[in-house]
Amino acid sequence: MLAIDAARMLVHWNQSHPDKKPAQRVTDKIVKHTGQLAVDAGWAGAAVVKDAISGHTSGMVLLRQKKTTITPDIIEGVAVVQKPLKIKKD
Repeated sequence: MLAIDAARMLVHWNQSHPDKKPAQRVTDKIVKHTGQLAVDAGWAGAAVVKDAISGHTSGMVLLRQKKTTITPDIIEGVAVVQKPLKIKKD
């Protein structure tokens, strides 16, 4: 798995569309464009990553063609308890 951040997504879009006004926000067309670039580069696809607080697209994760598995003999298993996000209010 490999990640690409929103700024890099915008760079790729703007370089591929020099005749258009430079994009400043990640929109659906930029997500589709980045996903297609990933597929063209040999990735199985890409999944959108959202910011936990704002809900805005913060990037994408590129997905491999074949599944890889981490087995317990490679790393020690650890159980992680989810904790809710705390938002400070002014």
